[in-house]
Amino acid sequence: MAAALASTEIFKTLATVVKEKPEISKKINAVYQFNVKGASGSAVWTVDLKNQVVKEGASSSAECTIDVSDDDFAGLTSQKLNAQTLFMQGKLKVKGNMMLAMKLETLFKANTPSAATSKL
Repeated sequence: MAAALASTEIFKTLATVVKEKPEISKKINAVYQFNVKGASGSAVWTVDLKNQVVKEGASSSAECTIDVSDDDFAGLTSQKLNAQTLFMQGKLKVKGNMMLAMKLETLFKANTPSAATSKL
């Protein structure tokens, strides 16, 4: 079901970024679970920056769980939408360590096309 979600490709790209830029994982050093829902289904993803792993499925060790729609996740990772605005509108829900959620911007910036030329 997850294959129809735009976020599936984004998570695959994040997996590459995590492997190629271990300094980002070390800087954030946390485990996240994303519950993504779209019109064509839903998916659960784990982003484990302690072990540099991005995989489909739930995490028993997530320190921060984020519930978001597929469209809003795509907007967040492309820097077109603001996480704080989505949170205040109730479109992004965070369970666990809120400070860790704020650190995700570093990872998302590394995932944007302009990141290839920027220094992190």
